Amino acid sequence: MRYLKLVILVSAYALISPAFAQTCCRAGCMRDGERCVTTGPVWTNCTPIACAGDSRKPSGGSAGRTGAHRASVLARPLRTARTYVAPVQVPRQCELMNPTKAEIDEATNQCVNTLTGSAQFQGCFFEDDAGRAEDKRTGLNCPERQAALAKQCLKRCADYASDTSHLVCAGSYPNTVWHISFGDISGGTLRSAHVDLCGPPLRAGVSSQLPQAPTR
Repeated sequence: MRYLKLVILVSAYALISPAFAQTCCRAGCMRDGERCVTTGPVWTNCTPIACAGDSRKPSGGSAGRTGAHRASVLARPLRTARTYVAPVQVPRQCELMNPTKAEIDEATNQCVNTLTGSAQFQGCFFEDDAGRAEDKRTGLNCPERQAALAKQCLKRCADYASDTSHLVCAGSYPNTVWHISFGDISGGTLRSAHVDLCGPPLRAGVSSQLPQAPTR
């Protein structure tokens, strides 16, 4: 029995050790259970690699491709009304869904609403002198001004909504998909952005152009 146990242990080690030898993640990736996932704004091939001290070497074939992904973080393929093309930063094996226009429009509106809420909280709760000066220049109060700025992000929100509605794996790469659409104006957290950079500065006296409440 002791000999049999020894044989079982040796066999188990031979089968399991390769898996444990490749539980480390390369730069730009982090552990998520038994897998490695992208942490940066650009998708990275996060296949587990050999840990330090292991004689095994990570499999090649992705280094050049990863560099190309980093260089094209702001590049978006052409989208048409009839054909959806997945961004190059997303793995090719990611399956596609076939959302309706109504579903994409709903996701777009949700994106704008989320940006509006985030901008109003960050921009108004911590409003500085420059923000108050903009309120005075535009004739808007802070929440109204932040909402107007967020609406200028409609095109970026439409791209983000298209990606999240079409890509089955979007939930596995949330930061990547967000940064693809918002790039260098992305905020510090997911689904936040510097809305004042989505479009041109608001015109002075823009409040006069907004719908007014009916008077009695």
